[in-house]
Amino acid sequence: MNENKSAVEMLPHKLQTGGFTLHYMMLYSIVYGMEAKNVFEFGCGHTSPVILSALEHTGGKLTTNDKRNIKETGNAPEMLDEYKDSWRYLEKRSDEALKHDITGEKFDVVLHDGAHEAPIVMRDIRKIVKHMKQGALLLVHDTNHPTFPYLPWAIRLGLFPYRYEKVTVPYGFGLTIIRLKSNLGNGKVKLTWKKEASER
Repeated sequence: MNENKSAVEMLPHKLQTGGFTLHYMMLYSIVYGMEAKNVFEFGCGHTSPVILSALEHTGGKLTTNDKRNIKETGNAPEMLDEYKDSWRYLEKRSDEALKHDITGEKFDVVLHDGAHEAPIVMRDIRKIVKHMKQGALLLVHDTNHPTFPYLPWAIRLGLFPYRYEKVTVPYGFGLTIIRLKSNLGNGKVKLTWKKEASER
């Protein structure tokens, strides 16, 4: 990472005004602030380098699932070599990835911006939540998009019967942020940052 650049300068497409571009800074802040060591992402795009940039601070790793070849996602294939120690790219359908490739994994942050069909979103959430820590964050994009009015419903069914709290950021077609309150035996998110007495 270039230490001379600000976080804003490192984010892709920072001058665009639509879709997930409006959430890049929030995504970076969430991954960084959660001190995330293990992040899962449904759907590869320009969110991937944002997450990877934040993980350079936390020493964490990213698993991205997308059925497309990385050349079709807007990211350079060379990124796989550049981030080979912190990025695993699963080029397959989400049902296959969730069944075979994340055994034993425990995630701090999960981003869902892949398939938008209700049954797939519901299935993805039901499967991934079993691998999330208590206090982990699940982010689902496009929850206010007029083309996908059923996404909030799919989220509710996918999370049933777990305990959680959520809020939806209304801009950029909506980003729903869910904090998992149930304990699934995966441990808890533990934040180490504390304000020094001299800073109070």
